[in-house]
Amino acid sequence: MNSGLIMIFIILPVIIFFWKIFPSTMFLTAHFAQTPIGFTDLLFMKFRKIDATKVCNAYIQLTKAGVDIKIKELETAYLLNHDLENIAWGLILSKQKNIPLTLEQAKEADRKGIKMVDELKKIQ
Repeated sequence: MNSGLIMIFIILPVIIFFWKIFPSTMFLTAHFAQTPIGFTDLLFMKFRKIDATKVCNAYIQLTKAGVDIKIKELETAYLLNHDLENIAWGLILSKQKNIPLTLEQAKEADRKGIKMVDELKKIQ
């Protein structure tokens, strides 16, 4: 057999394995958005059955808006069944309107079922 063909049969399954196991698409998305998310963080999210897409998208939005937050805080909020999109938009709008709002307050409002965007739009 041709050695090139053997290499294809060896390398291709390895590439497919790593593509399926490692969350490489979110790593690239975060990299190009210039919001550093470690590859190990993404890998551990996968092992803990955390939806890396939801967490990373919220992290990217918050970081781009200038909200100081850690990825671990968003992972914890996800594991507590919070709506990350609601929390993220609440924190972003509160920063834009200069309303002091902490992550804990946003999580508490989300737990109570308050839609942050609607409430913050009411405030002039």
